[in-house]
Amino acid sequence: MAANGKGGRRSAGEALEQTVEHGPARRRWARRSRRRLLVAAQTAVLAGASAQIVAFDLQPPGVALTLFLVLLSLYALLGTQLNLASRWVVGLRLDERQREDRERARSVGYRTTTVLLFGLMMLAVVLWSGRPDLAVPMNALAALTFLLGGVHTGLPAAVLAWRLPDETRDDE
Repeated sequence: MAANGKGGRRSAGEALEQTVEHGPARRRWARRSRRRLLVAAQTAVLAGASAQIVAFDLQPPGVALTLFLVLLSLYALLGTQLNLASRWVVGLRLDERQREDRERARSVGYRTTTVLLFGLMMLAVVLWSGRPDLAVPMNALAALTFLLGGVHTGLPAAVLAWRLPDETRDDE
């Protein structure tokens, strides 16, 4: 734990708030346009990682796995930055407006995921109706599962980051 400047120690919550609210990430992601670029980058990396799963059999095993792990690590890094940019951090004290914004983004994100899952379920029913011999490659199922997991976990923070207005600087 770090010292709080008063001779004492900061609690974990105070350290978290200091990092999120006053750290370099706050300034880096204060502008909406930069947060939107971050959302686009994370979306592109998620799509690339999903495509890499589909293409696993087309590459040498070591190359395929290495590329996937690099993309997965980049996705996690971008996701962490997105969580900081949107203040989607567990344990962070939020005011009433921030809590309402977060709840609205969570609702939109999870409803969107529900609609996607329902649509895929309906597509599967239509495709397999009367065609029990229809085969789906495991790579495609794995990629779809990975993609849906990424959308489900990342969409609420992405919606919030996308919608938040530019922050004003403290010295303005």
